[in-house]
Amino acid sequence: MYKQMQKRILLPLILIFSSSLLTKAQIQFNDFFQKESLRIDFALAGSNDAQHCYLEQLLKEPYWGGRQHNLDESMNLGDYCIEIRDGQSKKLIYTDGFSTLFDEWRTTKEAKTIKRSFTNAIQIPFPKQPIDLSIIYRDKGLFTDTLLSFTLDPESQIISQAVLPKGEVKQLLNNGESSQCVDLVILAEGYAQDEQDLFFKEAKKLAEGLFTSAPFKRNKDKFNIYAVGIVSPGSGVDNPHENIWVETPLNATFNTFYSDRYLTSSDVRSIRNYASLVPYDQIYVLVNTDKYGGGGIFNFYSMCSSRGRSENEVFIHEFGHAFAGLGDEYYTSSTAYEAFFDTSVEPWQPNLTTLVNFDLKWKDLLAEKVPIPTPPSSKYKKQTGVFEGGGYMEKGIYRPAYNCRMKTNEAKDFCEVCGLAIDKTVQFLTE
Repeated sequence: MYKQMQKRILLPLILIFSSSLLTKAQIQFNDFFQKESLRIDFALAGSNDAQHCYLEQLLKEPYWGGRQHNLDESMNLGDYCIEIRDGQSKKLIYTDGFSTLFDEWRTTKEAKTIKRSFTNAIQIPFPKQPIDLSIIYRDKGLFTDTLLSFTLDPESQIISQAVLPKGEVKQLLNNGESSQCVDLVILAEGYAQDEQDLFFKEAKKLAEGLFTSAPFKRNKDKFNIYAVGIVSPGSGVDNPHENIWVETPLNATFNTFYSDRYLTSSDVRSIRNYASLVPYDQIYVLVNTDKYGGGGIFNFYSMCSSRGRSENEVFIHEFGHAFAGLGDEYYTSSTAYEAFFDTSVEPWQPNLTTLVNFDLKWKDLLAEKVPIPTPPSSKYKKQTGVFEGGGYMEKGIYRPAYNCRMKTNEAKDFCEVCGLAIDKTVQFLTE
């Protein structure tokens, strides 16, 4: 079944398996990197119409959990990308895409009136020789705006040795070598000393729940999952709407961008410090609360409530954002965003389209007589189509299914397009 589905994917949908892969020489991990990590902490600062990038610190961390193949290939996802070139030959030897909380903030009303800065972090394999490093922003659909660029010698004293924090590590799922698996680390937030057993119980429950949903169910043997117990001074999480403030190690809070259920943290350094206790591809922060909420940002982190209403569905939904770059398909809920998508540009999210360049999306998955756009009638509700509404916008954005896990908690699974995007991400990271 899996091999048959692969044949149905339009190659530009994720842009990784071009014919050039069959002929060009692959970058060999051991030629350029060692199995440790270089963490780049940087600030993004600005407003809705301008941004700047500033280096904050460089840290050498003990584990590299990312891919050791397809190093110079990109899935063309994210609002930003990092490019690493060999300092001598200038050959591209590593690249990856990511998004940030800062770029989301730039679409809010507040960003029109004040300037803010957000700390961000990205991890790359630790280089053996000098490198040229660039962080590039996607402008009008293309990675053209270089925000930060510098040359780095791996022997430089500007790189600090990471001091690992204290945390209890348990492996919840072990399927083999890190280079052949997706490594997911789940971090405890807001669990006091006497609640550590509760954290591991809830982390295990939600991790197991992830694999009850397709397509994660068919990819379970490609995952390693770690849980890191972190003792919190206080129990729970900040809830500004109810004037609740709790001292926690990762500084998570509801009311992000004044949206009551949007649960995030701007303390990216603390999150990354605790994640560095294990090799990881993805970070999930599990928050000790039964208040409904969560958040997920591509290659940044996922976060959600540990229990309460639809906790398993929310856990999976937010991971869809962070892991495969899937966009929200709902459009009626209130948000702080103003025109989150530019409808004159094809969005990079694999499950959203403006029809500007629909050939790059899921057009080949449509049945012959499915109209574009697709009416939300009973005739098409169970088919892959092009339904208007998505990405927090009622008009101008289209989604592939009438209902999907990226739209509502009531959807049984991901739609066909989202499922294939998750499959391709797993394959890209593990094969």
